[in-house]
Amino acid sequence: MAVNTIIPASAMNFTENQQACIVLEKLWSQREAGRFCDVVLHVQGQKFQAHRNVLAACSPYFDSVLKTHKVIKEQLTITCQNLDAFQLLLNYMYTGAVVIDKSNVSELLRLANHFLVIKLKITVLNIWTGT
Repeated sequence: MAVNTIIPASAMNFTENQQACIVLEKLWSQREAGRFCDVVLHVQGQKFQAHRNVLAACSPYFDSVLKTHKVIKEQLTITCQNLDAFQLLLNYMYTGAVVIDKSNVSELLRLANHFLVIKLKITVLNIWTGT
C-alpha cells in the first residue's frame, strides 16, 4: 500500500514490502493463542476467537455489525451448515489462503456471499462453475 507524500530531496523512502504479511501472521498467531481477541464467534456450539479489526477489514458484513457494537468482548452467533467451511473462511481472512474442494465449495460460496468476502466469492464461484 503506497502512501502519497512528498519526500524531501535529502530523504530516503523505505518500504517494507512484507510488513502487511508479517502483521497478519502475528495476528494469526495471536488469534490461535487467544491474545488480544475482542470477538467470539459461536458456530454450531464451537467458539472461535478473532480480532474485530481483521473481520471488519475483510468483510463489509462484519464491518457493519461490529461498528455499532461497543462491547469489549463481542459475542456473535453465526449460522453455518459446515463448521469446517466456516473455519476455512475465518482462516482465509487471516492468511488469504483456502483449500476449496467438493465437500466445502457450496458452503464456502454461501459464506463468502453472506459475509461479502468478494474475492473469495468470485474464486469459489469460478471453481464451482468451472470457469
